Amino acid sequence: MEHLPSEIILSILSFLNPIEITSLRGISKRLYKLINDNELWRRICFEQFISRHNQKRSPVGLFQNHPQIQEFRRRAEAALSAQQAWVDATATGSNNAAASDVDPREPQPLETPISSNHVEVEARERARRLANWDPTYHNESIDWYAEYIARYAKLSCNWFQPALVSDSRPNGSTIEVKGLALFGSEHVVAPLEDDSFGIWYTGHQDIDRQGRLIHKSKPGLLSIGKGDKAGVSPTIVSAVTVDNTRGKGYVVVQDHIQEIDLKTLQLSSSQQLPAKIAALSDFTDHLPLTVGTKSAVHLYDPRTKVRREQIGASESLDLMSTYPEVKANGNSLSILTTGNFDRFASLHQVGPTAIQHLFRNSTDCTSSDIVVCGRFPSLLVYDRRCFPRLKTTLYSGAQLCGLAALPHGYSSVDSEIMRRGELTMNAAQEAKSRSGYTLFACGEYSGKGSLEIYGLSDDDITVQTSTFKNRVSAAQAKMLSIANHGTRLVVSDATGAVHWIERDGQTLVRRWNINQYEQYGNQWRPSGAEVALKVLPMAQTQSSKAYEDGMLFWTGERIGLMSFLPQARFGGNNGSDWEQILDDGVDSIRRREEKIYGETMKRALERSADEVRWMSGLGLGS
Repeated sequence: MEHLPSEIILSILSFLNPIEITSLRGISKRLYKLINDNELWRRICFEQFISRHNQKRSPVGLFQNHPQIQEFRRRAEAALSAQQAWVDATATGSNNAAASDVDPREPQPLETPISSNHVEVEARERARRLANWDPTYHNESIDWYAEYIARYAKLSCNWFQPALVSDSRPNGSTIEVKGLALFGSEHVVAPLEDDSFGIWYTGHQDIDRQGRLIHKSKPGLLSIGKGDKAGVSPTIVSAVTVDNTRGKGYVVVQDHIQEIDLKTLQLSSSQQLPAKIAALSDFTDHLPLTVGTKSAVHLYDPRTKVRREQIGASESLDLMSTYPEVKANGNSLSILTTGNFDRFASLHQVGPTAIQHLFRNSTDCTSSDIVVCGRFPSLLVYDRRCFPRLKTTLYSGAQLCGLAALPHGYSSVDSEIMRRGELTMNAAQEAKSRSGYTLFACGEYSGKGSLEIYGLSDDDITVQTSTFKNRVSAAQAKMLSIANHGTRLVVSDATGAVHWIERDGQTLVRRWNINQYEQYGNQWRPSGAEVALKVLPMAQTQSSKAYEDGMLFWTGERIGLMSFLPQARFGGNNGSDWEQILDDGVDSIRRREEKIYGETMKRALERSADEVRWMSGLGLGS
């Protein structure tokens, strides 16, 4: 095989399964290079998709296993089988009748040879279907081997090492984690319940330290000193963000933004806003943070804190002429007294939950658009250059709590046609080269999960080019968080499930529940009460083993990692190793009672939600 042409070797590899192909990588350098070919794994991903979905994309199904659906399928398949049997019998009778009129003594014509263009036509058809399926956009670089691992490899769940409380509490108790963010490519950071700050190691260089809490600040570092309830806000999903360039972390504590030096774990500065903070954007170099309070949206630039500290009270009053929207009443007076002079946009309806910055691509942060969603029916779009004026709104009708975006255009019509595999190759390439933005949103609509896609124009973002809303088959319960993961979307819901969905918003790639499953009668249900409030893909650009990097998730109390490996990377599947380490002095009875109470309340809420959905389907819901 070593001396064969590359085309013949790749043709031979097409007859092997992926496990057999990867086992050949160690034979020679030439085979290693050929087997790592990106186009080879792209074709393998396509073939796996075809075999699993029976040559058509299957939607994310809520009622795939419903008895009535299964009975309908059984009857339809029986009817099709009977029809096919009748056609075959008719064709056989016709052939027998025709054969009886033929004189066997006469010479018979040879069979018609297969057309020479048949192979070419089949190859072109296969290429067309592959172009329709390919989820990548124009000039998007994708590691298809890592894609195959993320789509079809076995999954394992890992829990990060918990932190211990101070001596003032029962010895051995653990501290709840109150956020999640990535620091570089090898560390995870988060604020803790005792107002301290922790750093966990996730790199591949030191396997023994993976998942361990390697640094923790002193308790009370993040406290703003206003009583026992002045610690890290427990209800904010985006409570922490990181500036990797300067090594700074920004943590939401009630109405303050606390700046942490991640190298020394010391508090660098503290800035107060007029009201409690409800949402915080991710940090991007050279751009200010966008902060959402209960009734307003603010721009906060950490680089201006030195200038603010040097401005006196008398000089602060002169800034009212610069920002006419700042008036000396209510919350605006608080802005003057706290030294925070960022412009703000008032919200007519309270409750922002997520903020997303739109960019033209991952390296050129030239866009100035900000999208805000929350407990109001529309997404709000602002232009940073014209802030606080509202640029446009995108009507949703759902209560949204998660946002993600791509610097590529979107058309719901083209997406649906490509999902059915009906576009030509040129049309498919043109659809994937469209300029603009794609905005993904998740949340809840009438008790079910809602996954929504908005296409926005590149020239004028006020022009909405297309909209798609999946409110039937997206998820059984409210969707909590959404993120881009390779060529897929990853979404978590209120049942503890994590879904990987194609960019069309309908096709399910795989699903995983972070809880264990136990049998209740004839049904299998999650035994735990954990849900992933936030999902965050790990950075893969600097990793030598990119396919081993998985998906981080935060449950509101602890941090976990879903790895695309058959065995857990650290801590055991259920964190039993960490629990054994921390078992000394732990009140096991109290922990068991808390677990039973949580599971009982989870089942009660699930039954109540099922009843509401059932009554809504009958038209009797409120």
